[in-house]
Amino acid sequence: MSLDFITINGHNPNINYEELERDFRNFFSYNTSNVKMFIINNFPICLSNEISIDLIIILAIKDCKGNYYIAKNTDEGKPIYFHNQIIPISFVNNLNNRTITLDQDDESTLNIDENTSLDYSSEIKSLRQGLQNYLVNRCSFIKEDLFVKPLIFIKNPSNIHLDNYIISNEFNIKTLVAYFRNSNSDIYLSYKYWKESDFYDNNLNFDIQRIVEQASLDAEVGFLTKKKIERLTKQLSSSKKIFDQIGKQMTIISGKAGTGKSSELLLLALKCLKENKNVIYLTYNRLLVNDISLLIKSFINNPEKSTQNNKIGGSSSVHTLHSYFYKLSNDLGVLGILGQERINSVLSTLRFRLNSIFVLIKSNYQNHSFTNKDLKSFIQLSTQIDIGTKEVGIDFINYLIRKKLQNRPDLKEIIKEFYTSREKRLTNIELKDTFLSDYYGVLESLLLQVQDPIEFYSRHDLKTKYEKQGQVESRLIHLKLNQEKFFKKISRKLVSRKSKDIILIDEAQDCHRLEKDILISLYGSEKLVLVNGGKEQLIRHTELCNWKISQGKKIDYKVIKTYNKSLRMKQASVDFCNFLAKKFQIDLDLIPLDSEDNGEIIFDFRKHTDATKIEEVFNELIIKGTINQCSSYESLMILLDSHSQQIRQDTDPKDNTTTTINEFNNIQITSNRRENKWSYKEYFTNHSKNRFDFWDGTVLNKSFLALPTTLENRLIYYESCRGLESWSLACFAIDRFFNFKREEEDAEKFLLENLLLNHDSDLRKSMYAATWVLMALTRVIDTLYIQIEDSNSELSKIILEYIEQNKQNPSIRVLKD
Repeated sequence: MSLDFITINGHNPNINYEELERDFRNFFSYNTSNVKMFIINNFPICLSNEISIDLIIILAIKDCKGNYYIAKNTDEGKPIYFHNQIIPISFVNNLNNRTITLDQDDESTLNIDENTSLDYSSEIKSLRQGLQNYLVNRCSFIKEDLFVKPLIFIKNPSNIHLDNYIISNEFNIKTLVAYFRNSNSDIYLSYKYWKESDFYDNNLNFDIQRIVEQASLDAEVGFLTKKKIERLTKQLSSSKKIFDQIGKQMTIISGKAGTGKSSELLLLALKCLKENKNVIYLTYNRLLVNDISLLIKSFINNPEKSTQNNKIGGSSSVHTLHSYFYKLSNDLGVLGILGQERINSVLSTLRFRLNSIFVLIKSNYQNHSFTNKDLKSFIQLSTQIDIGTKEVGIDFINYLIRKKLQNRPDLKEIIKEFYTSREKRLTNIELKDTFLSDYYGVLESLLLQVQDPIEFYSRHDLKTKYEKQGQVESRLIHLKLNQEKFFKKISRKLVSRKSKDIILIDEAQDCHRLEKDILISLYGSEKLVLVNGGKEQLIRHTELCNWKISQGKKIDYKVIKTYNKSLRMKQASVDFCNFLAKKFQIDLDLIPLDSEDNGEIIFDFRKHTDATKIEEVFNELIIKGTINQCSSYESLMILLDSHSQQIRQDTDPKDNTTTTINEFNNIQITSNRRENKWSYKEYFTNHSKNRFDFWDGTVLNKSFLALPTTLENRLIYYESCRGLESWSLACFAIDRFFNFKREEEDAEKFLLENLLLNHDSDLRKSMYAATWVLMALTRVIDTLYIQIEDSNSELSKIILEYIEQNKQNPSIRVLKD
């Protein structure tokens, strides 16, 4: 008989290990002779940005004659045998004194004290996906044969067992067996290969060892992370200026890029966790979400925090703004109920704006000496129409230009044709794509749902839609709720959301007013702390978000400034970025980090550079990081232009575009990104002797892409680097990236509201492109490698001018053929 009870990485305080082992042996000794139970405490890898894994239990039974455990029986009395389960567990210990019950209208839903919903569905999904991706990508498990089932254990006197939930006073074998018995599962098999006898005997222990060893390697943090944690730890006890404002008024942290605004936000998050407060951290970049989650987990795992006085009692979840509002919309039943009324509204706006354009340009349109470019400038300079109408006018003239007509057609007819083309694109939007295609329309409905659920119910005619079940997809449809029950259910969900103590918002200057209004309506402005930059940090929108007013009401706030001193960048890169910014009339004016050396910039003008030459540069950059004790993740980040330096993997479909509705309720058509590979990747994979292990964020399908580990270098597009940092930064085809951004339709709409700039379309387009370039360049700490494809391009000429002015600067190196 072999009943193996194996503990790894110490003991979890939520479990009585002696009792658990005794009960394990007593229970399984009746019908089984070969069972293994592994308990991995405090899994060190950050696999979910929403919740931590406190424990992983792996329970496996050998498939052999006379060795079995029947988890439960089917309704027909047929036994369902238990084979193995991988169970990541998160413990919730702050609900012990609350009343937890099943919802009377939906027995798969839990309520707290009757007035609050208890829902960890998003966290459960995140845990499952995170651990499965890690086991596949880092531990060589077979994706098709793996299924992880997370468990939320809530300490509470109630005795409830649901799929993915145990509510009980104690975690023991009795509760675990009851959980299996009450599960909706028809199969208990997490990993197919462990079911086979030979694999059980020869591979199971090895697989567990591989998980633990790989996690130990991947959990090693580099110097930059350690230094940041050390700095935050030192500041934690003394920093109270911002923390004391919470609950009194909204706090705005203001400053330039790289001047420590986000560090202040992270410091505040850690202080709140230490004070047992629950935190939501919102930002824009998926990789930045990972970095923040990793820092928080590293801080919590810091041995200095293990004493009782330093115990971390709060909880944190980190989201991109898009993922947060998607989950909120889905949870409150907003997704899937938008339909014809929204389409009619958008088309009505389009008709009104096209009529305004017709009236504005009809006289000049007939004047053939007035070119299409003149018409576009005339629209941009007009004081008679708003920004949304100017956007429609620009889109209409671009439509004319793309038609390449020799003579101008009748204005009414061509406007009608333009309208029809937009109408067709809009009505073809798939219902399932509502969130991405009509993000701002979803936000409008979400704001109404948050502020007035009854009006939402009435305006969207939910009573009729519920009676026609199946016509609309929504998480609430199947309940067939009347108005009273609908209001009760939504109110519970809102109370649950409002229970968070603090909401931290990064890059808040780039929020939309609807995002702002929803957060203020849901949580109250006093719970919000936001990082605010200037126009030089606008990427998502063309206008700065005004957080000082919400829906016509003034907000009480306090501003804390970080000024212009960079906490990241050294002299060489700061000087170059300031030079670029000044050339494009962008207010940057950064002050460099105090450092013994100035860092370095490597400008590479070589054409068709051989991969071995790139490898020489990369080897140097990696050595720089290693000397400074950086991990691979910290040492080098590689940025690519999504339209060059690539090997095409497919041919373009006939229609490779996406239709969306933007913040001005205008219909936009944008080109989709194709599946591409970096032209140098294959060489590094096959010839670099394992010195480079890339986390490739350029793939289109990211559903099975695990979060990057400290052993991997990030390989991403420029558009994905916001908020990140790296010791060395490699920027490929940066001039091509500048040119592409300059030609985007958003470029000529950039800063349209600025009366001093709206007359100069070329300058605004260049400013737009330069804003993107500066966003990328300011990710560096020490060394910038900048590759230029065309020395005659607009950006290249400015770079060459900078090089000429700094011939004697030892921090600048130029590579040429």
